[in-house]
Order: sequence, then structure tokens, then C-alpha cells
Amino acid sequence: MRRGALAAVVMALIGGVLATPASAAIKAGTTCTKLNQVSVSAGYKYTCIKSSKKLVWSKGVKVAVPTPSSSASPTPASTSVPSPKPSPTPTPSATPVDPEKLLEAKVNQYWTKWRANLLNTDPRVTVIVQAGYSKKWEEITLSATKYILKLFEGNGLKLVQTPYWVYGDTEEFRKQAFDVYAQNAPCHPPYMPNLEEVIYCAIADIGAGGLRIGRDGQSMTGGYELTANDQKLLNYFIGHEMGIFYEVQAQYGDSPYTGIKDQIPSWIREGTAQMVGVLITNDLSNNQGSYIDMIQKVGMLPPKPTQICVKDLQMAEGKDKSWPDNCSHGMNFYAVQLLVANHGGLDALFKFDQTYGTNNDWPTVFKETFGISREDFYREWWTYLGIPKANWPEIKPATPAEHY
Repeated sequence: MRRGALAAVVMALIGGVLATPASAAIKAGTTCTKLNQVSVSAGYKYTCIKSSKKLVWSKGVKVAVPTPSSSASPTPASTSVPSPKPSPTPTPSATPVDPEKLLEAKVNQYWTKWRANLLNTDPRVTVIVQAGYSKKWEEITLSATKYILKLFEGNGLKLVQTPYWVYGDTEEFRKQAFDVYAQNAPCHPPYMPNLEEVIYCAIADIGAGGLRIGRDGQSMTGGYELTANDQKLLNYFIGHEMGIFYEVQAQYGDSPYTGIKDQIPSWIREGTAQMVGVLITNDLSNNQGSYIDMIQKVGMLPPKPTQICVKDLQMAEGKDKSWPDNCSHGMNFYAVQLLVANHGGLDALFKFDQTYGTNNDWPTVFKETFGISREDFYREWWTYLGIPKANWPEIKPATPAEHY
């Protein structure tokens, strides 16, 4: 016997199994030669057993016979076939998946659908800039505002008033520009230095008001050229204010602001404005990367909170828009990001504004719009922050709708 064949027989005997050639016909009760020998024939497995001092084949047991591929040669019955090696278990990534990035991916999916509805129009925009300001103020403002108007109107959201932007260092200049607007527009709010309420009329001043860009506390009329980072911040602030224009005016449909509606809960209002500002800036900056990363690089917003803020969401349900620290300021964006990603997208976000305009019971409108109660969303928010359940704040009654 050749060495290779002998080795195969020895290995089969050690295992107590020696296969009979498949061509040999086997029938139960016929004579066999080796006790405990096993053979497969015509789809049945037979075992050589001792019966009345004779070695005979047992009753056959049906077995599944694999079908060889057309290109594969049949394996000889006497050859031992090794079992396939199990696939190696993938090595876990050293960097865990960031849940914030997962939410960003969902938001981007909704935003991509919105961008597909961008209109090919040339909307009206008014920009008033004090002499001495860089030309970039007007160029960026016109570009960003028109982009937002075409995008939002393409998705069924109409802005009632024509956006009116005023950039000026002096209170005298801004008041004069405001008075000119008030004389020729259907919306006639009183002038306020910080323009708290006139946002309802789509008016904002950024150059020297509450949203200053560039040289803090210094004049812009000397021709200061906006840096690349300043330009991104200007896009962000325009998107931010336009987001507020839309969500506030959405309460009134096609009717001019009358001042009779109550204030949207401040964390939803501010978070929506921040989200619009971030997404718009990401688009207009031709940023191909992560808007979350861009937020940190440009300095638009603080990082995601890692704790329950001094002013939690429950404390930001009224009209009060003061944010005592970075945590409280940033929570609005990250909470709205969570809401958009997991509960209906941008359509639901603005539907809430529209529905709330006809029903001041905002917790009921919240649940009907997003499919989750106010209370359960807060629990989801605390879970997202990684706060142990034992440390969750007590759920308090909702703050009633408030008016300025």
C-alpha cells in the first residue's frame, strides 16, 4: 500500500469510520466486513453491526448529500476533508462611533431632500450698509438671503415680509434706515435699538447690534475687510435670523404679523435658528465635510453639552431668550438636531411652528407633530447626553405659552 493511501486508512480507523466507495450498492441486512464501518449509498447512511454473530449493514438513515459544483472534482471517499476555518472576528475599531455623527447623517439626509427643491428665482432682498463698510457685507448678505428664500419657498414655506438688512455702526444711522423701511412697508413695529420684536417683520441689524462680527467694539466704517472666518460667521448669522423669520412668520400663513400670537418655546425657536444657520453656512462655504466639525472650527456654537445645563430645556420653554452660559446656549442646537433626526425631520420642525400658530397648547401640538410627548423627548435628551437615570431632573409641568 502506498504511503498516502495508508495514512488515509489509518486516520479513518482512528475515528472509527471507513467509507465504502459510493459505487458499491448497499442494502440493509447484507454482509459487511468491518464492525462499526459507516458507508453512504444512494442518500442513506449504513453502519456495520453485529447481528446473530454476523456482521451486517444496519437499516439505512437518510442523509443530505451536498451537490458539488460543476468545476469541482469529487473528493475520494477515503480522503479526510478538513472543516472550513471560521471567519476571524473583526477587531473592534479603536474609535467608537460618535452618536452625534449619526444624528448629523440623518439631518443631512433631510437637508439633501430640501436642496433638491431649490427654486430658480431671483427673490427680493433689501440691504442698507453704512458708508465705509466692506463691500463683502452686502455681497454675502444678498447671496445667503436669496439662497435661503429659494430653498425654503421651494419646500412650501413662504416668507411674508421682504428681508431688510441694516448694517451700521451708529444708532442714528440704524434708526434712520429703520424709519425709511417703516414708512414704505406693511409691517410697522416700533423701533428698538436691539430689534427684539421687529424680527417678526424680517428686519435685523448685525453690524453693531447684538450680533457683532469682526472687531469687537470697534468701528466697521474704516473699511475693515472680513476674514474668511468672519464671512462664515456672517453667513451663519444671516441663516440664524432667516430661520427665526420663517418659524415666527409661519404662524401667520400669508397674513402680516399682527402681534397677537404667543412665543414659540425659546429652546425650539433658538435651536431651529441655529440649525438653519449651520446648514446654510455649510452649503455656502462649499464645505464637503462635517457641519459638526465646521461648528467647532468657525466658533459658531459650543460643543455638545456633557451635562444637564444650568438652564435646562424645561427652563427654556417660555419667551426668555437669555442663555447664562455656553452649555445653555449650545443645548438648543443639539436638542433640535436630536428632534429633527429622530422625529420627522425639517418638515415636522416647521409644521410645529405653523400648527402652534393656531393652537397655543404647545405640548399637545408637540406630540401631534413629532410623535413623541414633551416629557419623553426630555428623557431621550438626557439619555443622549449620557446622564444616568438616577440623576435626571424631575419632569415639571410645561410652561404656558407667553407673549412679548
